[in-house]
Amino acid sequence: MVPGYNTDFTYRGQTFHVQTEDHGVANPVVVSLLYHKGAILASRKTPYRELLGKADWVEQLKEMMKAQHKALMRELLAGSCDEKIPPAARVEAAPSPARVPAAAPAAAGLAPRRAEQGRCGNAAPTLDEAIMRYLEDHAAAAAAR
Repeated sequence: MVPGYNTDFTYRGQTFHVQTEDHGVANPVVVSLLYHKGAILASRKTPYRELLGKADWVEQLKEMMKAQHKALMRELLAGSCDEKIPPAARVEAAPSPARVPAAAPAAAGLAPRRAEQGRCGNAAPTLDEAIMRYLEDHAAAAAAR
């Protein structure tokens, strides 16, 4: 089993958590969950049975996990889960107009595939858009303190 990723971050004045984990070779699937105050807002599940047996399957799996983890964060930062955040918890912020290159390509030797869709939709901003939106929200929250 490959160690997973856990990230806490602030979006629109609220703390969110993304957790990505490998379920192991007996159940070869990577699962990512997006939490807000203990509730799951979105999830991604991607099987990886086709990697098993390859010489570098562990490295490819690590790259898959990292990409899936970041994609779920990007989706939230793009605003696609805003309707799932309770209105009282929302701190409105203007969307970022920044445009930058798309995310890194899939791990070498792994055929491009989409993770099963979660509950927040298809939006997938670029990494720079996500970072810009995060920085704008963080600056606004800091200024309000």
